[in-house]
Amino acid sequence: MPSGPWQRVAWDEVSLEIPARWSPVRVEERELAFEEGGEAALELGWREVGAAFSFDRPLGDLRRKARRRGAFFVERPLPGGPPAGLEGRGFEWREPGRAALGAILFCRACRKASLLQFPGGAAAAEAEGRAARVLSSFRDHRADGRRAWRLFDAEAVLPARWRLRRPRFEAGRYALEFASRGEALALLRWAPAAVLLEEHPLAEFAARFAGGQGLEFRACPLGGGEGVEAVERAPGAGLPRLLARLTRRVRRIRLWHDAARNRILGVRFEARREIGDEEMEALCRGWRSHDPT
Repeated sequence: MPSGPWQRVAWDEVSLEIPARWSPVRVEERELAFEEGGEAALELGWREVGAAFSFDRPLGDLRRKARRRGAFFVERPLPGGPPAGLEGRGFEWREPGRAALGAILFCRACRKASLLQFPGGAAAAEAEGRAARVLSSFRDHRADGRRAWRLFDAEAVLPARWRLRRPRFEAGRYALEFASRGEALALLRWAPAAVLLEEHPLAEFAARFAGGQGLEFRACPLGGGEGVEAVERAPGAGLPRLLARLTRRVRRIRLWHDAARNRILGVRFEARREIGDEEMEALCRGWRSHDPT
């Protein structure tokens, strides 16, 4: 059995457990890749499929690609069997200096097909056990119909209407940008908070770095810690204001200091309407920092 701490990651509707020492190296809307010590550890991708799905087609594509590069390809049992509620087929390919175990999974409930590949490098027994544990933890949708994003040290759980448009990962800064029906949502995270807040008080930081230029931030404690918020009001009544309502987007931004984890977290909502307090509270509750393991 693989040793060491593990962590749960989630992206869109997919979630799984992986060794904590694996680091993400590619993050796309429906693709993830992880490495360990500079070596590829896991590649996965997923998509919805139509009414008809056959494992033979993706397996045939993989076999042809392997043959073109001179690799040996063979179907084999899934390590540990398919995850709960899913169907699956396993495979393996080998070529000089490279090898991988793989799985194709299919869910009849959500019509999602997923491809996972575990590049070689570890001893066969260790690779088999590690792949079996990852596969047993794999889920391709949530029972509550919501979507989750959990990567690095932050986690978001949002209504399904919000679709990811752009993730940004920079040194000390993490931003997930979503869109839904002409509305925009950004979930923001900065670290280390102690250093950043020495240079700029939280309200000034929000105005400069969270898209709050021109807004007045007021104290808004969250979870017993320091927080600030700014609300941009929509135009009032009258024809000129009605036209402004049709073209102008208003912002509501909230930032708070998670002192326990030395993080600054924020939510920025932009739309042609004002977001209500209850909806804003729900978005903030759904965005939090955590310990990676």
